[in-house]
Amino acid sequence: MKKLNQMRMANDQQLKQIHGTDYAYTETVVIYLRGALRKNPYAVEHAISDLLTTLIDAQTAGRKVSTFFGDDPETAADNIWQITSLIRTSPESFNGSLLMMYF
Repeated sequence: MKKLNQMRMANDQQLKQIHGTDYAYTETVVIYLRGALRKNPYAVEHAISDLLTTLIDAQTAGRKVSTFFGDDPETAADNIWQITSLIRTSPESFNGSLLMMYF
């Protein structure tokens, strides 16, 4: 549990690097992802970390989050679940590069 809390704290710090309307959108996606109770919480945090890293890079390049996801953050989170198949993925075997297929 301690490792999970450390992962969440690190992700929360990454989230703070996103600014403006992108922050509100990304925060909604993160909350929605974390709210999926049937998912492996470690895999969820790995997916969030990969997502945030990608979005920080995109923001640095001048892109908007909605460019990747469209206008609805919950639909974006659902699409991330479909791509990563987190229901059956253990944290040891999760490969964040699967998320990159979405982008």
